[in-house]
Amino acid sequence: GMPAIALKPELALQMKEQLENTGVVERVTLNPRTGSVLIEYHPDQVEPAVLEGAAIKLMGLDEEIRKHPLCRARSAPWRCTALSSVVGRCPVQ
Repeated sequence: GMPAIALKPELALQMKEQLENTGVVERVTLNPRTGSVLIEYHPDQVEPAVLEGAAIKLMGLDEEIRKHPLCRARSAPWRCTALSSVVGRCPVQ
C-alpha cells in the first residue's frame, strides 16, 4: 500500500492526474482509507516497475524508499507483476 495518499491527499490527486495523462494508464483509483493505489494500464506499453517508480517519485517517497527498501511480490504465473502499489490489467490464460 501507499499510506502517504491519506497523509498528502492533494499530492495523491496530482499523482493520479499525471499518471492518467501519460497515455499508457487508463485509470488510477485511490483509496486513502486503505492506502491502496490501483493503476490500470496497458502492460504491452509499459513495465509495472516503471509505473511503481513514477508513483513513488510523484508522491515524493523515493528518498524514504532508498532508506527503507520494500520487498516485492513475485510475478504471477501469467507474467503480471503484483507490486505493493501498482496492479495492471492482466489477461487470464
